[in-house]
Amino acid sequence: MKKLLTAVFCLAVASMFGCALVDYGCIRDWDQAGPEGHGVLVNTNGKAHVKEPMRVMKIFPDHAEEVLWFVDQAANGDQKLSNFINMEPAVGWSWHSDYYCNPDWNGCSWVSADRPYPKCESGYDYYPYTVNWNCTSQTFGFLWSTGRWRYGECGRNIPLADKISLLNMGELGTMNGKEGLYYNINRTNLTVNLENEYGNSWNVPFNVGTSFFFNPQGRDAAIDLANPVNSSTLKWYADWLDKYATDWTTVTVTYNGISDEFKIVGKPGFSSDDYRKGANKLY
Repeated sequence: MKKLLTAVFCLAVASMFGCALVDYGCIRDWDQAGPEGHGVLVNTNGKAHVKEPMRVMKIFPDHAEEVLWFVDQAANGDQKLSNFINMEPAVGWSWHSDYYCNPDWNGCSWVSADRPYPKCESGYDYYPYTVNWNCTSQTFGFLWSTGRWRYGECGRNIPLADKISLLNMGELGTMNGKEGLYYNINRTNLTVNLENEYGNSWNVPFNVGTSFFFNPQGRDAAIDLANPVNSSTLKWYADWLDKYATDWTTVTVTYNGISDEFKIVGKPGFSSDDYRKGANKLY
């Protein structure tokens, strides 16, 4: 459960917009001695499926979508990152079941990024990247970085008492044959604060509640995005990007008094027009 419960609510917020991996830590074989005590850089020989910290299915009225992260690393540490869309029917969908180093995914990548070595050593480098909106019905999203580390996680470790409290807040249920916890996320129990690099902060307005499902054992999660009222939040964020965003944004998520924070890209990420297009599609 380390880092997992707080990651649920960070990712619940981030995944409402879709997360695209564009920066990833170097993959090394630590059983072999490398330079300066480092492990030897690994050649993945094609796309390796990154074990996402949470597998989130976004449920739209007519279909469901899950973003899959892949890294293709050469022996010299050069990386190519891609974010494929697992498109599923609105009824009867299922999470992608493969974990790591599965064969190349068939289809097209929503967001792709080339990271020549040593970028995987430094971390938090979001660009350049390319976007292909034809791969997905969404027209908005966040860019995600793991820093220098692998298996990127949203958030930090929280005390055991808070983890137990978060588990107890959920209502036991099932989704698509899996047992897990349901959470009703709304503006009375969830606050999301954005802080730019100048230290100015704003609370994101949420005008509608949504249902969030989480399976602690399998990292499986699902969020219902069918309500068109969510469009107002997208429009608000688009305006915020134009007026107040800096290169980095610190996001603090508080759910029933339990808080954690993570960073997302600001101005260098998707444009405000992308979020407005997404809002218009929800009508």
